Amino acid sequence: DIIFLSIWMNDYNIPILRTIIKTGNLSSAGQLIFVFTNSLMLAKRLSKSMEHEEVMTAQLKEINLNLDNLVKSRTEALDESRKRIEQQKFELEQANQKLQLLSLKDPLTGLWNRRHYDLTIVREWQRCLRQKRPISILMLDVDFFKQYNDFYGHNEGDECLVLIAQTLKNLFKRS
Repeated sequence: DIIFLSIWMNDYNIPILRTIIKTGNLSSAGQLIFVFTNSLMLAKRLSKSMEHEEVMTAQLKEINLNLDNLVKSRTEALDESRKRIEQQKFELEQANQKLQLLSLKDPLTGLWNRRHYDLTIVREWQRCLRQKRPISILMLDVDFFKQYNDFYGHNEGDECLVLIAQTLKNLFKRS
């Protein structure tokens, strides 16, 4: 019907086509040719479609492989980044602990300072009240230290304070 009604049949009027394809109905030979050509065209389209599907499948496999590799590399990079962050966090916590300790101890003598006293006195006082035990605090004033420091110099004054601290540490074994 498509060939029969086409402009091509009307414009060119090729005699052999008129004998194969009659004007009223298709002849048996015309129907056979029509079915055969139609089958060839469908087979060609199916073949191209399958080839296209194979190409697309191969491309998708390659994309998936590349995607898997990309995900794997990104995951490894994220894991490395997480490990570095954990290491930096650990180092930062250690540095903070050192800073906390430095803020509670006198850097010259190594003895606890006033800040440490302020943080621990309430807790220790409550503990001693609960346990009904005595508490003692030792505060020292070094007589004439200013004159000693001025006369002998700051290095000798520092050395004097270090010796006093060492003496106290040796006398008192508990914190």
